[in-house]
Amino acid sequence: MKYSRCLLVVLLSVALAGCLQHRTDTAGSRSERSVLTLAEMNRQPFDNAYEVVVALRNTWLHDRGPSTIGNDARVAVVVYLDNVKLGDQESLRSVPMRVVGSMKHLDGVEAQARFGIGHAAGAILVESVK
Repeated sequence: MKYSRCLLVVLLSVALAGCLQHRTDTAGSRSERSVLTLAEMNRQPFDNAYEVVVALRNTWLHDRGPSTIGNDARVAVVVYLDNVKLGDQESLRSVPMRVVGSMKHLDGVEAQARFGIGHAAGAILVESVK
């Protein structure tokens, strides 16, 4: 009886360790997908920030559909340059690559917590080169 309890504890420990390792790996890759570094953007020639996002993180631009049932208005990502609101995803076209230092995507929950309502599709934060 005591042997079977020890065996059960060991098996549960191994199973939990496997789950924790998987969760850590997933969280790391998610955070990597939410950031574009200058080094990553410089691997290819781009004219503006929009081209970078389309080529390297096009999921940042996906339309989230209507925000509520019965409302046909589409929900689009909001773009900020150095924490100043630029507009929707098309405003990325006006940001030349020579000024972009990094970009970060916030999902809808993060964006609304930081900037308030109107950010259900998330936000793209563009930081200029310092």
